Amino acid sequence: MNYIVPFVPHLFTKRTEDEAYIVAVTFRGVLGQTDFLDCIRNMTEDEFLSKAKAKLREIENGPEMKRFHGSPGTLVTKYSESGPKSFGKYLRRVLMAGAPFQPGLISCEYTFPEELTNSDTQDTPDLKLDCEQYIYILHAPVRFIANDYNSILEPGSSLIIKKNVRHGFSPAEKGKPKIISFQMDDKDSDAWGIVALSLQFAGEKGAARIRRNSKHWSN
Repeated sequence: MNYIVPFVPHLFTKRTEDEAYIVAVTFRGVLGQTDFLDCIRNMTEDEFLSKAKAKLREIENGPEMKRFHGSPGTLVTKYSESGPKSFGKYLRRVLMAGAPFQPGLISCEYTFPEELTNSDTQDTPDLKLDCEQYIYILHAPVRFIANDYNSILEPGSSLIIKKNVRHGFSPAEKGKPKIISFQMDDKDSDAWGIVALSLQFAGEKGAARIRRNSKHWSN
């Protein structure tokens, strides 16, 4: 699992002929909140960069910057570094627990114990999170239920679940599905800390794009 500082140039490649997946989630979070956008739109670019440089001086020797260990603006968590733990009827593996200045940015993988993947399971909305989620389905179909909605999601399906919506998943047939959950909560995030990271790793041109781009980065 990778975290990439906003506007740091990057690319992905694969080393074998095997099928590979890249699931990218662009999440403005606190950088997209109205108060912050109004603030930076009222600044000149020089004023914006001056404030970003002041924040960078403040954090340059701090714990969030040290997390990068000399990397060019990316954090990598290897799959083998975490193991699945019981989480209700699921097995839950935390792939990334927080990003610099975004402690509520969490990524998890949900799978099912062997006894559930090879048997019928009762569909129950047994999950409820106080944050927005982006979901991606891998390997095998799952049944998704939320409120009055009940549907089978094929591999490659994705969806967004709003905060505090009770929902649940179960295997739709014999197989071993994986459910990737990107949990996005911008509470306690530091917008200027993120801007300073962009200045450090993407330069002034990269940081300035935060001010210039008011639309979602995927548009």
